Amino acid sequence: ALVLVGTPVGAIFVMVCTNLYVDARHRKGLLKVVFNVSQAALALSLGGLILHVFGVRGGIAGLDSLPWNYAVGILVAGVATFVMNGVLIGLVICIQNAQSPRSLIDREYAITMAADGALLALAPVFVLAVEYSSLMLPLLGITAFLVYQSARSVLRSEHEANHDPLTMLLNRRAFDEQLGRALDDSDSGRRALVLVMDLDRFKDINDRLGHPTGDRLLRSFAERLERILPSTAAASRLGGDEFAVLLPSAPGIDGLVASKPCSSY
Repeated sequence: ALVLVGTPVGAIFVMVCTNLYVDARHRKGLLKVVFNVSQAALALSLGGLILHVFGVRGGIAGLDSLPWNYAVGILVAGVATFVMNGVLIGLVICIQNAQSPRSLIDREYAITMAADGALLALAPVFVLAVEYSSLMLPLLGITAFLVYQSARSVLRSEHEANHDPLTMLLNRRAFDEQLGRALDDSDSGRRALVLVMDLDRFKDINDRLGHPTGDRLLRSFAERLERILPSTAAASRLGGDEFAVLLPSAPGIDGLVASKPCSSY
């Protein structure tokens, strides 16, 4: 919306400051902060450049009618900003998790991008509504907030459907899906490895110390398991005290044996 007002540089400045504030509040690492700032700047810069090419200068506020080149420029700029934003995020996710771009197109990513697209589509409405009356801004803000909250609610439901409620690891169904994608990628020469493990004498802990203690042990084991695994690995609680790990790019048995083991309880 700030780009459409006619100040792409101002829009980039506001977006960069917002990203810095949010990332600092959530204590994100330096690389994530740099990526988020760069991603926002690149996407908005592309949108502003396309608007300039189509002759959209000075924004759309105050126009008696919308010329055809303005309408086309706004549409193309919005689509380009949306695609640039999605591609940058998708590439980073693929690189970080060693996934193929094909495997990235899942329901959660689609929901996130749909919410981003819906909010982006509201940008011209924001500008025109504020030009008509500033009293419209709170109403549009509520609409944008509801879109955002709806997406968060759906994503939360998706997370609960794919994760074990006790350990927050993947459940068996989600693990099977990731394993299937890894097997599909194996055709390209990449080798995946699956480790299945359980906790010895876990039943004795439940019987002698109670199920709450057993649950704490499972949560602690899951946390330690995630800490020692590479970011590309997928860990799952299959049920009871049985866990599984998927390494999409396995170093081989020799590399696994030579790696640092997890300390025992």
